[in-house]
Amino acid sequence: MKKLYYFNLALMFLITQSVMAQTTFDNVPPLSGGGNTLGGVSFNFTTNQSITIQNLRCAFSTGTGTANIWYNPQKINGAPNVSTGNGWVNLGTSAPFAGLSPASTSPVVQTIPIPLSLIMQPQDTFGIFIQWTGNVYPTTNTSIPTFTDGTVTIIADASCAFTGPGTTPTFNPRQINGGVIYNLNTPCSGTPTAGIASAPTNVCANQQFNVSVSGQSIGSGLTYQWLSSPTATGPWTPITGATSINETVSQTVDTYYVCEVTCTNSSLVDTSTVVFVQTSPNLPAGIYTIGALGNYPNFTAAVSAMSCGIAGPITFNVLPGSGPYNEQITIPQIINSSATNTITFNGNGETITYASTGTGDNFIIRLDGADHITFDS
Repeated sequence: MKKLYYFNLALMFLITQSVMAQTTFDNVPPLSGGGNTLGGVSFNFTTNQSITIQNLRCAFSTGTGTANIWYNPQKINGAPNVSTGNGWVNLGTSAPFAGLSPASTSPVVQTIPIPLSLIMQPQDTFGIFIQWTGNVYPTTNTSIPTFTDGTVTIIADASCAFTGPGTTPTFNPRQINGGVIYNLNTPCSGTPTAGIASAPTNVCANQQFNVSVSGQSIGSGLTYQWLSSPTATGPWTPITGATSINETVSQTVDTYYVCEVTCTNSSLVDTSTVVFVQTSPNLPAGIYTIGALGNYPNFTAAVSAMSCGIAGPITFNVLPGSGPYNEQITIPQIINSSATNTITFNGNGETITYASTGTGDNFIIRLDGADHITFDS
């Protein structure tokens, strides 16, 4: 019995080590003319086994900054426009941490302090974008567009390897100097745990947003299906294509969501908690007035009324004699605005001014990506 006891103990230790072992894979190609680039770096990432990505790694500039990680369940094919509206999911922003100084031909790669637990199934290909408040260190070593350890592959070819500021990088091709920390998932068995569903509490009509689950079972052989319903008890309707733990969806009415998790090895199913998302409507098409006795007391209130978009052409008539208006206004991109769904401000001879203190912006009205807007005196 004593020998058997020690044998079982040793076997249990080996199994534990096998299940819990992490693999770190860095590409770190030699820097060949890439240099440092302000902003972020994108690439595609694929696997031939079921894995859980624990962390990503990257070479950053010196100094202290924050990292922001995005992923897209569809592979990048062209310059990425990183936004929830384009199917990207934000996986988190780090607390400030120090970048390391890379040598000119041997960049120093470090682990980004954002725990991910991002599950990938065999043959999945995800788009990844890593932002940094300082510089990332890419390379232009395009003679080696893919890097693999036999299980996972970093794809950094001309179709997906971009760097640049903000969330619309344009320098290409620029390969990441970095990598990934991952675990191989063990096969699922029995009844899985679907976990807790989460989503924003309130969204605009037709606005894309993320739904996700946490605390779910992890293993190979698990499938995911998001369902929606107008009530908390169903009936539930499968959302076409929503088959991962993080998904991008949209809605026009208040909606309930759950995620159904199936272990294909046992054919047993569990359903996550229910999450409710309310909808703020678009501003109905029509003619509105601005002024103390109008629909909106000032321009700021009128612009705020369009924060969830418009349902058709909009006209704002400034009431005669209601001015002058002392405001500083920023008009963002308006959801559903188009060459047909235009927005018109008729000033009727009234004025809008802004008394600048000289310490900030001096604009009166600024359009931040907004179009199809006309201002008539």
